Amino acid sequence: LKVDNDYSAISKSVDELVSKYNAFADFVDKQMAYNAGTGKAGVLLGESSLINLLSDVRNSITNRITGLSGSFTKLSDVGIKFNTSGRLEFNSTTFTSKLDSSPDDIRKLFLAAGTSSNSYIKYISSGAKTIANSSGYDVNITKAPEQGAFTAGSIPNPATTPLVIDSTNSNIQVKINGYLSNTISLEQRTYSTGAELAQEIENKINADVALNTNDVVVEWVDEGNDGHLKITSSLWGSNSKVEFSAEPLSSGHTLLGLTNGTATTGVNVEGTINGEAATGVGQILTGNVGNEKTEGLKLEIDLTPAQLVDGAEGRITLTKGFAALISDKMSRYTDPSTGI
Repeated sequence: LKVDNDYSAISKSVDELVSKYNAFADFVDKQMAYNAGTGKAGVLLGESSLINLLSDVRNSITNRITGLSGSFTKLSDVGIKFNTSGRLEFNSTTFTSKLDSSPDDIRKLFLAAGTSSNSYIKYISSGAKTIANSSGYDVNITKAPEQGAFTAGSIPNPATTPLVIDSTNSNIQVKINGYLSNTISLEQRTYSTGAELAQEIENKINADVALNTNDVVVEWVDEGNDGHLKITSSLWGSNSKVEFSAEPLSSGHTLLGLTNGTATTGVNVEGTINGEAATGVGQILTGNVGNEKTEGLKLEIDLTPAQLVDGAEGRITLTKGFAALISDKMSRYTDPSTGI
């Protein structure tokens, strides 16, 4: 069985992009035309902002993409070139051949892309005002993101003292990230390991519709003759919480150590990008509005508190391909406050 890549949809999208540019250039020419025979002029003849816009877009098409290396650094390398009439031409055969051999390089030629020196710091996206930088931006994390969790009190280890759940103690109720569960009924039976007890609790909590997919991971922490349950929310940040407060009828909270446990609220990531202020929500760190270079740059931070160091934890290099650059320029030119 042979599976071949089908790049026809990508090639079609690029062809449509080229056609849209040519239509845009035709429109600009028409608005700025002057007919010497009739003395009629286009409504925007001499409008410098429109001239600058078209020139800016053309430069983005012909110039090398800052920070890219290798064989593909400009659109002409992949079959997209200007003809003598100033319109773009698209060689789909050349493009498809290049795409088949180097799909990731083609992606970078068109889209914004980021590369991190630390695998625990991941590039997500950039904004119209984020400045590409091939030398990179230092990422300094001052507080690592954390998940909310509940550490139950110690109970006898089911491996040495089997734990019996029956009709008198089979129910629990939990609040996850602000959502209160229904009364959750655990399977009534004898549990001979902490791991099977933890799995039963996890399965039943994650199946509860009232929690609205606010899932948890439940672990058994072995302490020898004793042990305890740890319930961790899947959400990161300050809205991440696991709470056992209300007890249902036929409650198993005391039996499971849930009445004397400790809840810890999650933590939003904190830090700077290129020394500029950034806002953390859960694991996501975003360059603040008004930053000189990193406004809108969004990163995912997977570092733990133990992995933090003095100074930068990593460095993000950022490139912006043709489509990303054009999108940024259009956002700036059409901004209701600062655009043309």
